[in-house]
Amino acid sequence: MTTLETGFLRVRSWLRDHPLAFDGALAVAVLAAMIAGSFTDPNAPNGPSFGTRTPEAASVVLMVLGAAVLVLRRRNPMAVLAATGALAIVEFVLVDPPAPVVMSAVIALYTVAATTDRPTTWRVGLLTMSVLAASAMLFGASPWYSQENLGVFAWTGMAGAAGDAVRSRRAFVDAIRERAERAERTREEEARRRVAEERLRIARDLHDVVAHHIALVNV
Repeated sequence: MTTLETGFLRVRSWLRDHPLAFDGALAVAVLAAMIAGSFTDPNAPNGPSFGTRTPEAASVVLMVLGAAVLVLRRRNPMAVLAATGALAIVEFVLVDPPAPVVMSAVIALYTVAATTDRPTTWRVGLLTMSVLAASAMLFGASPWYSQENLGVFAWTGMAGAAGDAVRSRRAFVDAIRERAERAERTREEEARRRVAEERLRIARDLHDVVAHHIALVNV
């Protein structure tokens, strides 16, 4: 194993043991991505351009709140999804063109899908996709079929699908691990049973030998 692989495994193990630190780093990364996206104009004359617009103060506040609430995504994923979805809707209503506050809702929906069952993922995912996409289409000045509005629908859908795939993989790995542990326990129990049977056989043989010698002594 190379030094890079060893370092990666150590970092992953540390992050697994410190989930709050990981969620804090994720919140910072999402905030940086939202702020960078808020400076990008996808409808510029010569194609998407960076630095041609600046986010409003209200958008900055909403982005900070949306990123901050992600720190609690493992403790109460449904509440975090509701909060980030509400912040995204407020952004769609108040600001045009909106800043990408919806990114925080995408992460929250992924968390819900990765930590709940499939029926819940379908219900919550479809509701989130419908509400956010409808809000973007109704309150924005751009046409309902614009790439930004369709992007909201697509990203929320992919977040739900990715979270469900991760949950299914975890369940599969857990099932394999459980079967391996059960097989190991079965082998250990079989070995202990054979040792006990061998001890019992030796004890019986010893008993027969002793009884035979006692009989000879009596004779």
